[in-house]
Amino acid sequence: MTDPVFRRTTHIAVVGDDRSRVILLDLADVRGTPHALEGTAALIWSVIDGRRTLPQIVAEVAVLVDRTPAEVQPAIAAFVDELVGLHILVAVSEADSPVLTVTGAISLPAAESPGTR
Repeated sequence: MTDPVFRRTTHIAVVGDDRSRVILLDLADVRGTPHALEGTAALIWSVIDGRRTLPQIVAEVAVLVDRTPAEVQPAIAAFVDELVGLHILVAVSEADSPVLTVTGAISLPAAESPGTR
């Protein structure tokens, strides 16, 4: 059996999706408690893309923070487990984790300036 991939659940609203600060809001939670991720937590969140297994997440974060995978694995595993427990992440088999691939380009018409009609 292969390692599961971790993906974000569909009922999570994300504000500030970058590597320094992210606010998560579980839309299925009637209390609406926000979760603020800062620093390393936001960095780990940015690497969780629905295509990576835990070892792949650990390897990527280790490179980004200039540490070995062995040094960061326990903390990342605990963090991912916490997010799974909060129903923010879900572990799925790779076959159950669709990945949207976009190819080609889309041309949009140029916006008209006022008074050019």
